[in-house]
Amino acid sequence: MSMLLQTTINGIVIGSAFSLVALGLTMIWGIMHISNFAHGSFYMIGGYVIWTIITLLGVDFWLAILITAVVMAIFGAIVERLTFRPAEGPFSTPLSSLIVSIGLIMIFNNSVLAIWGARPETLGAINIQEFHFLNVTVTLQRVLIVVAAVILIALLQFFLKRTTLGMSIEATAQNAESARLMGINTSRVGSIVFAMGVSLAAIAAGLMAPLTNINIGMGDHMTTYGFVIIILGGMGSIPGAIIGGFILGLISSLSATYLTANYYEVIVFGVLILILAIKPTGLFGAK
Repeated sequence: MSMLLQTTINGIVIGSAFSLVALGLTMIWGIMHISNFAHGSFYMIGGYVIWTIITLLGVDFWLAILITAVVMAIFGAIVERLTFRPAEGPFSTPLSSLIVSIGLIMIFNNSVLAIWGARPETLGAINIQEFHFLNVTVTLQRVLIVVAAVILIALLQFFLKRTTLGMSIEATAQNAESARLMGINTSRVGSIVFAMGVSLAAIAAGLMAPLTNINIGMGDHMTTYGFVIIILGGMGSIPGAIIGGFILGLISSLSATYLTANYYEVIVFGVLILILAIKPTGLFGAK
């Protein structure tokens, strides 16, 4: 029983990071209809940025996450303006964003190798305090990861539902042409959403940095899992991205513990296929 509880807690922690990454990915898709396969690369760069801020500048962990979020949001807005925006011209095709994403992955990976090198970096535990209950040990760091993710999700929901800019984002997601006719600058909305998505990925990387190595391949699985989550939850659905992220985190943790780590991806994609066979639009997707 204690192992099941411990594994469930680990799955919730992993699911918190998955949800933040998937949130950014689904927002970008819902507003811009861009399949951003470079999203995991932004996650990777966010990890290296927070490592640099903490180890070289000596900044506090939580302040470093805030700085990383702002830096990566600005970086994401610049990348969107210089790469994805020109690809949306009159001669664009559904493959345009895919080609841009692949190009960005190559550029980002080689840039990271040139700047930080190929050696994995370790941030180390930030909070080593432990809580013990029911023969289960939980570190304060893991608790803070979940709490921070929940707070971010709540703030994002408040922003989308209660602010003018947030309602403009939702209006653009529902019908971009109508939003444009109502005077909403959909181009600016797209840039803001892309910046927010990149920032959320960077925050997820920062929260997970004390628990994992920071390396050049850390974003590869996040891209794959991110798309699995938004397909599972429903393309463009924010609740679907949140719940799908926690579901995927639990599935990956439970299957890796009780079966084998070598086949948990098979189980993940098997569950995805099963759900899509029952509900092709995903759990929260519209028809």
